Amino acid sequence: MNRGILILAGGKGSRMGYCQKGELLFNSSTFLDTLIENFKNEKIYISTKKEYCSDKNVNYIYDENINYTPFEAIIHTLEICSEDILFIIGCDMPFMNKEIFIKLLENLKNYNGVILFDNNNLSYPLGALYTKKLLPKLRKMKEEKNYKLQDIFKNNNCLKLSMNELKISEKYFININTPEDYEKYIKRG
Repeated sequence: MNRGILILAGGKGSRMGYCQKGELLFNSSTFLDTLIENFKNEKIYISTKKEYCSDKNVNYIYDENINYTPFEAIIHTLEICSEDILFIIGCDMPFMNKEIFIKLLENLKNYNGVILFDNNNLSYPLGALYTKKLLPKLRKMKEEKNYKLQDIFKNNNCLKLSMNELKISEKYFININTPEDYEKYIKRG
């Protein structure tokens, strides 16, 4: 099965003062550039708004729904991309790396998706593997107006793995959502 990376970058950034979070700086590089570098040699898609223009050498998927939700971007990209498997992350997750992607791929086998959970049994639908086999469930959820990413992995032949068992730190899954997050995790180091 062929694979790709989907970076979600179409959000409003309301909690960050309505800025494009992918353009925030991390180690003298933007979040998006950092993620693109972390996943080089993989087919990369960025789901974003049409008005967000960039010169990055990736495949752009433009959000059609002005009421952007990650759910809409995920279903739309799975429907039109040629890859069977997508590792889906947010543009505000600059610590995410390829090793996590590879560990999840090693465990995918015949599952429709793979999601990780932490010590508190909190699962992470971003930083997870989605396959085209999930499309019937996604279409049904869309019809029911259920856009909860957590629900995609319920009762759908998906594998739920412990971060502890795979020796994956929760720090890779940190989302930079607010100026306080940015100050805490990026500026201070």
